[in-house]
Amino acid sequence: QNTTASDQDLVEALGKELTIPDSNILHDQSLWKKVIQPSSLDLRVGNQAWRMEGSIRPLQNETVEYLAHGHSIKEYDLDEDGAEFLRDRTYIVALQETVNNLPLGAQIRSNPHRSTGRLDSLARLLADGNQQYESLHGHYVGRLYLEIAPNSFDLILRRGDSLNQIRYSVGNPAMPDQEIRSVLRVKPLIYTKEGFPIAAELVKVDNGIVLSVDLNGEHTNSSIVAYRAKQDCLLPVDFQGVGKHKLEKYFDAIEKPKNKELKLESGYFYLLSTNEAVSIPPSFAVELSQFDSRA
Repeated sequence: QNTTASDQDLVEALGKELTIPDSNILHDQSLWKKVIQPSSLDLRVGNQAWRMEGSIRPLQNETVEYLAHGHSIKEYDLDEDGAEFLRDRTYIVALQETVNNLPLGAQIRSNPHRSTGRLDSLARLLADGNQQYESLHGHYVGRLYLEIAPNSFDLILRRGDSLNQIRYSVGNPAMPDQEIRSVLRVKPLIYTKEGFPIAAELVKVDNGIVLSVDLNGEHTNSSIVAYRAKQDCLLPVDFQGVGKHKLEKYFDAIEKPKNKELKLESGYFYLLSTNEAVSIPPSFAVELSQFDSRA
């Protein structure tokens, strides 16, 4: 069986395969809807954090905490006031959630939240004795950690902040391109920004569905087609300060290029919009693949 857990499956897994610190969430749907999405679970930052000399990955018999103590520059206690995570630095944070029993054949995959990605911050899952970032295969019992590396802005983080989410799967639920094309012929997944479905034969499928960048500003109702993070920005981003930050303090607006070409300069972080809109039925789950600049 190849499947990814739904929100209800995740509720049932909590307390068995996974443990969260506040068990009241399981008994109140209004609470668990805040941390459990249709096919993913938000992981939350705990109290322990370390500023590191650089990135680490444990060997088979090593724990992340052992490496953190051995290669850290400074240790933090993330209380209500939080701590400032400086850009171009690497940190390890212990997460509140733990794994009770990830069975053989099951796996956990991690992705950064949209808010984490928009802030140009790296947030990668780590686990004891696991030599891979972002994925964890059964059998596993133990703690979970996050490697955080802000790139464009300093971040203020506190206990309880959520920078990543995990999906719980059994087998290999990833769909090959041929199966994706078959689904597109039956059920539209890709739409125009006006809400019209795009025919299956017009959707590019190459190791997943490929989306395109809007450089004409057709769907933004503005001459602005992109935003570029300011270099050497001195203002930190408070992760809990939603709606309190002024866009122009952190990003420069880029207007529609006259020749329909946008040069992405090395060392800068960009935010762009797609030409397409995506609508995913309840029976499917998707994740956004990282852009490969080598392509």
